[in-house]
Amino acid sequence: MISTLRTVTNRLPGGGCVRQQLGSCLKLTALAIVFILIPAVSAHTQTCAVPGKDGPATLSGVINTYYPSPTTATASGTSIPVGAVTNVGSGLTPIATGDLLLIIQMQDANINSANTSSYGAGTGTGRGYTTGNAGLHEYVVAANSVGTGGGTITTAQSLSRSYLSAAATASRGRQTYQVVRIPQYSSATISGTINAAAWDGTSGGIVAFDVAGTLAMGGGTINASGRGFHGGLGRTLTGGAGSNTDYVGVSTNNNGGSKGEGIAGTPRHTWDGLLGRDNTVAGYPNGSYYRGAPGNAGGGGNDGDPSVNDENSGGGGGGNGGIGGRGGNSWNSNLTIGGIGGDVIPAAATRIAMGGGGGAGTTNNGAAATASGGLGGGIVLVRAGAISGTGTITANGANAPNSNPTCCGDGAGGGGAGGSIIIIAATPGGLTGITTSATGGKGGDTLIPTAPHGPGGGGGGGVILSNGSLGSTNVNPGTNGLTFGSSAFNALPGNTGIVNTSITSGSIPGAPAGATCIPVLTVTKSTSTPTVSNGPTGTTATYAITVANAAGKAAATQLNISDTLPQPVANGFAFASTTSVVLNGGSTRPSTTNPVVGAISPQW
Repeated sequence: MISTLRTVTNRLPGGGCVRQQLGSCLKLTALAIVFILIPAVSAHTQTCAVPGKDGPATLSGVINTYYPSPTTATASGTSIPVGAVTNVGSGLTPIATGDLLLIIQMQDANINSANTSSYGAGTGTGRGYTTGNAGLHEYVVAANSVGTGGGTITTAQSLSRSYLSAAATASRGRQTYQVVRIPQYSSATISGTINAAAWDGTSGGIVAFDVAGTLAMGGGTINASGRGFHGGLGRTLTGGAGSNTDYVGVSTNNNGGSKGEGIAGTPRHTWDGLLGRDNTVAGYPNGSYYRGAPGNAGGGGNDGDPSVNDENSGGGGGGNGGIGGRGGNSWNSNLTIGGIGGDVIPAAATRIAMGGGGGAGTTNNGAAATASGGLGGGIVLVRAGAISGTGTITANGANAPNSNPTCCGDGAGGGGAGGSIIIIAATPGGLTGITTSATGGKGGDTLIPTAPHGPGGGGGGGVILSNGSLGSTNVNPGTNGLTFGSSAFNALPGNTGIVNTSITSGSIPGAPAGATCIPVLTVTKSTSTPTVSNGPTGTTATYAITVANAAGKAAATQLNISDTLPQPVANGFAFASTTSVVLNGGSTRPSTTNPVVGAISPQW
């Protein structure tokens, strides 16, 4: 808010009496002086960021900066600890005061870790979780600057809940959160493809931005396909301890397939679509192998003969909006012991997740590239004033690799689940030009001609949410893999995901969108001297101009105030001098421009 006291002079020929009602014109026959006051008013609590802070832009590539949580940390109140930006695909724009940020709990779920069908949710399905906060998120406004080396973010408003980072325990998998810097454009046009940086186990997997004005799709694409949770890594193992009915076990048993990654934690061995990774520890309670499906991750296949690991089954598909499909049966023994599909995450504007990774198939002749699970789809979050043109938004789960009969056959992995998409427009009519897709990935085929091995289960469909009708939506599940003879061999497809085009912008938690935060000023005039009597040497009248920010909007910046003075006769009111400028509610006046004495349209 800006408050100013000003003085104006009306010079008229002759003497007599003047009665000037502010905003109207009465008889003027003498000299008059008018003071203009802009008094201070109370400031509205600031909850908005700075709409359009990043200006108009043409968008492509990765536009977000991803801050992982420290290994052990709690974000609460107005304090968010973050680690250094390490994601190789991340943008490198540091956090500045007034930036819009997203904090999201990526992993956090309690599971029943019993080695029975109660594994997961405790319901006898062998999948799911009991409680947890994964997927909860909110937009916040930065009140300080934090470089890419990490530090502690201070927020302008208190967080609605705590966010946690911790290692796995006996009942809870690994917990992680991340903070994503959200660009705030005044207007934007997509050129080519905007990509999410791939999830690296601690950060990434999300495309999110805010446009205060119009987002022109420009025939472009927003892509988070295959950028979500990792698949379980296929490993050539020669057998060891364990039973072919196990739901959970440790990687050192040297048999079975790895579970995928998901909201309940990270397995010891993961596949990022190109390379395998040994995370050195299991981020799930009691181990990260065998058919039980923790949270929305697909379970790994069990081997029909664990002692030699040569009766290979398929991995389960990941879940999100729909559950993943079961992996196919074991070779030779034909047992229904393929990995169980990952569970559903309740879809809501307040809770979203990346697609769960597929579980790995078991193999004694294979390789990572032929038995690993598919990657889940990532997350897309778009908020805009309006959206024009046509374009595509994808968050599909990735297909699992097929086994290769010429070098390394055996069981195949499950497909990754579709990710999550949320689109909000203040004027939602333009959403009809957008094609959206969050499909599940296909389970891997096992194309060995001599005998069927377990194909992978299909990934579950993802989640698409919006506040208006979209051009098209696709949350189809991934199909299961097939054997050489085109048999499913008891592998199953995933289930269809969730679409809801009736959410509201107000249901998105945290700081509001830029379109609803664009500054709105109210300007009022009043006078303490509605009637003045003029004399030969002039007289003085005063009036006040009050300029204030509207409630719930961002603060106005670079404000100029002007006021054309009434001119009832020739050489009417004219500015004399500034008496004072009053600033309230945190407003500042870093540069000062005052009117010229004698101006009839004074400006500040």
